[in-house]
Amino acid sequence: MQQGRLNTKIAISQKEQEIFDTFLQFREHAQLKTILRVAGGWVRDKLMGLESHDIDIALDDMTGEAFVVKMNEYLKSKNEKTRGFGVTKLNPEKSKNLETACVSIKDLWIDVVNLRGENYTENSRVPEIFIGTPEQDAFRRDLTINSLFYNLHTLQIEDFTNMGIQDLENKIIRTPLDPLQTFLDDPLRILRTFRFAIRFNFQIEQNIFQAINNEVKDALNRKVSRERVYKEIEWLLNSEKCFQGLQLYQQVGIYEIVFQINQQSNIGDLKQQIYEKSYALAQIVNSEIQLLNNQVVLNQEFKNNEIKFYTYLSAICLPFINYTYKDGKRQQTLVHSILAEGFKIPNKEYEIIVQIIENQNLIQQLLDGRKLDEIEFEQFVNFIRTAGKIWELVVFIQYFYQKLEKNSKIDKYQEFIKFIYDNHLEKAYTIKPLINGNDIQKIFNIKPGPQLKNILNSLVIWQAKNHLASKEQLLELLQTQPDLFLKQ
Repeated sequence: MQQGRLNTKIAISQKEQEIFDTFLQFREHAQLKTILRVAGGWVRDKLMGLESHDIDIALDDMTGEAFVVKMNEYLKSKNEKTRGFGVTKLNPEKSKNLETACVSIKDLWIDVVNLRGENYTENSRVPEIFIGTPEQDAFRRDLTINSLFYNLHTLQIEDFTNMGIQDLENKIIRTPLDPLQTFLDDPLRILRTFRFAIRFNFQIEQNIFQAINNEVKDALNRKVSRERVYKEIEWLLNSEKCFQGLQLYQQVGIYEIVFQINQQSNIGDLKQQIYEKSYALAQIVNSEIQLLNNQVVLNQEFKNNEIKFYTYLSAICLPFINYTYKDGKRQQTLVHSILAEGFKIPNKEYEIIVQIIENQNLIQQLLDGRKLDEIEFEQFVNFIRTAGKIWELVVFIQYFYQKLEKNSKIDKYQEFIKFIYDNHLEKAYTIKPLINGNDIQKIFNIKPGPQLKNILNSLVIWQAKNHLASKEQLLELLQTQPDLFLKQ
């Protein structure tokens, strides 16, 4: 690769070519003079030899919405398979400075946007957005490596900043304009900068760190929607280099902004200390997370990136569990504040993380000051059944926490897991009584109620202890030794 504008050829797949041909055919059909360019990430990835399905088409003389409305009608007239189109409106107050339209072609959603230019008035930080030139658009991009275009007409790579290809070659992360202005324009770019540096193992220019001052941090805190922040965090916590990102957040002083808590809580003067503990716990997870690779149930129930995501986020949130704030009439923990308010995290992920954290007391009480042989078998089973499929995460998060607290007896947490597997209890949360409630009522001549519930629980404990036993064996035992189940 060379510097400046290049006549660089990149490998186009058959599907990509069909998509590009569809755009060009519509342009000709509609008698438009619009210059069509693929912008940003797709160009970067192609130049790096990576596959990309993130195709953004940039227009030089009309909005994405105006283009897509006409194109969708064209596709329908050609009986092309289409799923309609969508438009994301701009919201400068939340640093969403570009209206985006999307259209489905060949089962791939393509974003269509106009090239962006902008003016700032003397008394306003909110820019006036207008259709710009390729040069204006390139220089308003977050990073030089994301400022490249692929011209669908000339089939050439266009590097209007004269830095994009050079920085790809040299593995440099830099902003096309002064980084302070770039970050104030859209403060989320701080997180994006770190994401690309981590993803590609590129070196961040020193002036980027210098630009992340209190004004930029305040803008990140005020201007960026929490959903957009969570999208970045979700990527980071699923990545192989997760802790590297957390280190960068801590280094530049945005860790507390990213993992934001309600300011009306009772955390008081302990806030800084708790944040430090949160980061320290994530640091321990980073050094110990390979232990989770050998956990059979965990790796059956979750994908590897999900395990990493739940482990890190649970560890980060755990130190905040004992601090609360008032949410309307309800008292909520700061864990809820980080996840629900700070990230607006989806319900499934929220419930799993909260379950991991809320079960910390259970495992701590079970093992606190006790040897394994002092714990009743029933307590092991009940723990697994209460914690469910995340029981290993519950144990390991507590193990990491005890390591942070420098507990000298942390080996018993791994011994606990070994006991569970040695006694075939790892999936005790799936055990259902071999004998149903109706049959139990007949055998013991009882009615539904607490006694029935206790007997059914006793059946589960017995089945866990005798994991190879049959229904017939259990029935015989119920008839010959009923007291065995009544006294538990």
